[in-house]
Amino acid sequence: MAPPWPFKKKKQETENSPAPVAYELGDGSSAKTLADKSHVESTDFKAAMAALSTPHLDTATPEADLNAQSESNTPVHVQSSDGYWYLKAADGSFEPTPYVKLEDGSFKPHA
Repeated sequence: MAPPWPFKKKKQETENSPAPVAYELGDGSSAKTLADKSHVESTDFKAAMAALSTPHLDTATPEADLNAQSESNTPVHVQSSDGYWYLKAADGSFEPTPYVKLEDGSFKPHA
C-alpha cells in the first residue's frame, strides 16, 4: 500500500479583478486640455522659441553656398549620396564624371 500523501491540496483563490473603467465620448476634459495655451505666454517658452528661430552667425545653408558659387562662375561640386562629388553646370544639370575631394579641398576626377 502507498504511504499517505504528505501535501495538502491548495484552496482555490479567487482573484479580484479591478473594476472596469468607463470612458465617455465628448466629456470635454481633453478639449479643455488642448485649448489651454497658457504655456505659450510663458517667458521661458518665448525665450526658447526666439533662440530656436534665430540662426547662428557662423552657419550658412548649402543652398546659399551653391547660389553664391554659381553666380561667381566658379565650378560647383555637389556631393552625392554615393560618396562622390559631381560638377554642376549653370543650367542645373550634372556632368557624368565623378570627382574625389582631396585633403586640401581640391577635386580630382575619379579613375
